[in-house]
Amino acid sequence: MSSLRTTAQPLKSQPRASVHRGSVKTRRHSPLRVCAAATGIAAPASQPDALPDQLPRDVAALRRWFRRRVGSKGAAEEEAAALEEEPAATAAQQPILSFAGGGIFFWWMLGCLRYLHRNFDLSKVQLVGASAGGLIATLAACGVNEDKAVRVAHRLAEEYGVYDRPAGLAGIWGSLIRDWLEELLPADAAERCAGRVRLVVTEVPSLRIRYLENFESKQDLIDANMASVHIPFFLDGNPTRSYRGRAYIDGSLWDFVMSGNSKLVTCEGQACVIDYFDDDQLGRNRLDFIKLANLEQVQAFVQSGYAFAERTDAAGDGFEGKLGITRKGRVRKVLEVPVWGLRSALASVDG
Repeated sequence: MSSLRTTAQPLKSQPRASVHRGSVKTRRHSPLRVCAAATGIAAPASQPDALPDQLPRDVAALRRWFRRRVGSKGAAEEEAAALEEEPAATAAQQPILSFAGGGIFFWWMLGCLRYLHRNFDLSKVQLVGASAGGLIATLAACGVNEDKAVRVAHRLAEEYGVYDRPAGLAGIWGSLIRDWLEELLPADAAERCAGRVRLVVTEVPSLRIRYLENFESKQDLIDANMASVHIPFFLDGNPTRSYRGRAYIDGSLWDFVMSGNSKLVTCEGQACVIDYFDDDQLGRNRLDFIKLANLEQVQAFVQSGYAFAERTDAAGDGFEGKLGITRKGRVRKVLEVPVWGLRSALASVDG
């Protein structure tokens, strides 16, 4: 049985850099409106993984609370811990493709993945993801068809009645994601992700970010993904998600609070990072990342992500430096055209 490797990193933010221009961008998130009072969902009394302090109820308070906890440890202690647990994979010979957190912008990242699948051999890359980005990394490693992912999600949303619920996704999003993964991932999903996929999580109560990898089974892989995407209270009414005896929350919390990708997402600068904040054409009036989207909006996100990846690649400096050695040749891409068409047709039937 393989063992779980978790890797702690010092809580240092790195400014988010555009993959297509190299300019530094500062993340500005929409206010996070997630708490027990807002959703009307209370954590069960039997939940053993409750947060040690009451969660702040607005973004400014959340950031102050988080920074107080981070600042309670000396810099020397943080650096020492980092040196002791430096991820060996940062020196990996294979290219690294990393997906940042995104919530509903998962669908935008799925569009990017569609373009990358068609133009690069992703079987030759390491995959990293935080929160929604972890879901993308998992789907990429397992070869899940993007069209099927959309159709199954829409069908499950209708079955759950989310479009008719006053609370929308609140309280049931977790169950929906789990059912979605159960249906999409192949039986050998853990084997396909072995040695390739790392999921970023935030450990509670330390609030240190870690990798989860070396999954034992399909269920174990799904459990790890659920830990990486766990927005406290919003997904299922619980403050944390337990995985192998430890409590975790969303792996992109650090990015949200500190307005920059963590070192685990950037892999010390070695990764090609896919992040919807790099897409200027999404505009400044973006949807909240937990806002419910209908099928038409989802499809528009996918198209926007694909178009962004296409523009980035055409610019010549976005993917070439990190993924260039995996680029498919023209002959191979031509030969694969009917394959992609067949897969899309089958997805419309299966979904």
